Amino acid sequence: MNRRWFWGRILSSIGVLAAVLVLNASNYALIDTIPVDVAPEELAVSPDGKRVYVTNPGDYSVSEIRTSTNTVLKTIDLGFYTRDVVVSPDGSRAYVTVSGTDELVVLQLV
Repeated sequence: MNRRWFWGRILSSIGVLAAVLVLNASNYALIDTIPVDVAPEELAVSPDGKRVYVTNPGDYSVSEIRTSTNTVLKTIDLGFYTRDVVVSPDGSRAYVTVSGTDELVVLQLV
């Protein structure tokens, strides 16, 4: 399970549920459950807080979530076991590490 806090919310990836949970940061009440692909693991929030990127190692993909609607905008198949994800400070790229290789996948976001 991985957690990220932003703007009064906590996002938590739950692999066994294949979902990202959105929680209220002040009382931990469940706000929403966002279904994603197999075994979500790491999360990264865009600098403006409008998007969240989650790695789905079980499906070799990364899901892009719109935070205003808590919906998956798209899922990007990378064909590799995805591990970690970070978003560049200007929000233009996401960097995804691939397990078992020396590769770093760069996704153009804008």
